[in-house]
Amino acid sequence: AGVSTQSTGGTLAAGIFAHPENTAMAYDNGSCGIFYTCEGNGKYQFAANLILVLAVIAWAGVFGVLVFLPLKVLGLLRVDLETERVGLDTKEHGGGAYEMEAPVRRHSIFTNRQAESATSVKAAIPDLPQVQEI
Repeated sequence: AGVSTQSTGGTLAAGIFAHPENTAMAYDNGSCGIFYTCEGNGKYQFAANLILVLAVIAWAGVFGVLVFLPLKVLGLLRVDLETERVGLDTKEHGGGAYEMEAPVRRHSIFTNRQAESATSVKAAIPDLPQVQEI
C-alpha cells in the first residue's frame, strides 16, 4: 500500500509542481505543473498525470478481479481450516519454518531483566487465539 500511495502521490505531484525550466530541459514541450504558467499547458500536464493514475488503478482493479474472483468462487483462495489451525509450514512441509524455542541472546534489544524473564522467543510471544469455524 505504501508503494502505491507514494507512486500515486509522486505522479500527481509532477503534474502540480513541475517547474518549467526542468521540463524544458527534459522534454522541451512547453509543459509544467499547474502552479506555474507555461504557455497554458500546466492543466494538461496535471490532467495527463491524473488520467495515468486512474488508468493504473482501473487496470489493477480489473485484472485483480479477473484473477482472484474465480479463485474465490472455486474455493482455491484460502487453505482449509485444519491447515490454518496447525500452520501451513507444518501441514505442507512437516515442520515449522522458525525455531520458536531458541534462547534469547543476552545482548539483544531486551534489558538484562527482560532477557532473564524471557528465556525463549516463545515465552516472549503471547499465545494466539485458536481459529474457530463459523
